[in-house]
Amino acid sequence: MEQLIKPAILPVDGKVRAGVKVPTKTAWSNEAAKKIYKDGVEQGLSFDEIEKQISETVNIKNSLVPKNIPYFVARRCDFKNPDVANQIMDLYGEIRNGDTQKRLWRFPVMFVFDDPYQVIPHSLASYVSAGRKYWSEFTEEGQRVCTTFATIPINENGKAVRQFGGRKHVVRGECIPEQCKEYQSRQCNMSGKILYYIPGIPGAGLIETPLTSFYGMSGCIAQLNLIKGLRSNKLSGLNRDGSPIFWLTKAVSEVPMIKDDGSVTRVKQYIITLESSVITSSLLLERQHQIQGSESALRLNDGHVIDTVKQDPAPDIPVPGTDQTETQSGIQPDDNGVIHPEGMLKTIMDACQFSSINFNSFNMYASLKWGDNWKQDQKILTDILIEVDERLDDPDYRSEICNIDSPI
Repeated sequence: MEQLIKPAILPVDGKVRAGVKVPTKTAWSNEAAKKIYKDGVEQGLSFDEIEKQISETVNIKNSLVPKNIPYFVARRCDFKNPDVANQIMDLYGEIRNGDTQKRLWRFPVMFVFDDPYQVIPHSLASYVSAGRKYWSEFTEEGQRVCTTFATIPINENGKAVRQFGGRKHVVRGECIPEQCKEYQSRQCNMSGKILYYIPGIPGAGLIETPLTSFYGMSGCIAQLNLIKGLRSNKLSGLNRDGSPIFWLTKAVSEVPMIKDDGSVTRVKQYIITLESSVITSSLLLERQHQIQGSESALRLNDGHVIDTVKQDPAPDIPVPGTDQTETQSGIQPDDNGVIHPEGMLKTIMDACQFSSINFNSFNMYASLKWGDNWKQDQKILTDILIEVDERLDDPDYRSEICNIDSPI
């Protein structure tokens, strides 16, 4: 029987933000606006509330602008239970670089999904004061389309027809940012979020960190896909010893910026980075060692292997309403538990795809660095996976690969 209500999105209890908002030059030069901002920050008000107060009091519109900072921010106003913000800072806040205040430079995260696109849901979206107006979605055929809310019909009594299950969605057409007036006028932008739990922090709901940087988002997704392949399609859970697999932090990177005249410049920004405690080379060889040890222990007198010891790489954390069984991809052992170069190569190709790197360029890069036979050499593939794991979120590294123009 078909369900009347679709599985609900998992609840979010709060946000850890990657930046702050500061007054514009106009607002900062106004003493009343400056006082409202300082008092609001001290009281723990949201930046939307502070901006609204400035607008209503001194009539300065759009008085606050985002500021890129090297640390994360856990503010009481961003949590259903404000004390959670204090707990996060008590557990993971650090005083660095001669600062006198604790900052959230780095903290562990635990995922409940094994699909990178559920861990980091994202889309192009345009917002108005009432909320989301247009947003991108993918059809079953993989086409990106622009979606909006359907017009609510009016009945014969002149009243709006009650909508079961919420407002209906309609497709406006294919989503082509280069031809979209909303995107070109910066009314529509890429937006996403990372969904996670923080070890040691109580609460049933998830915590999210908003993402707006394309480079940060693509780097995190590439890292997730790489680790997913190494961990037999799993991102959820913890290491066997109970330690976290992933950490959120920031790194300084030079990213290209296109000016209005079409010229390109490079600017330094603090980019959200997903670090992993997984040792890549150890995971690659782990199953082979397990199989070799099992065969020695379980081999019969006639040399026939009757069983092998298989261990899950990490504990399962079941998620209501999701199917944890999915098609296996990435680095997978064969029936004898041996990892072949083909699986390692596929993981490298997947990492390139999700970082928008042309594999022909990577092929040329790898051939120049490791020789033409790199695809068949398991030791070289292991070295490449370690390099990709450590450097793929670095824009300079991606630029070095993409600037190789000669086709193979």
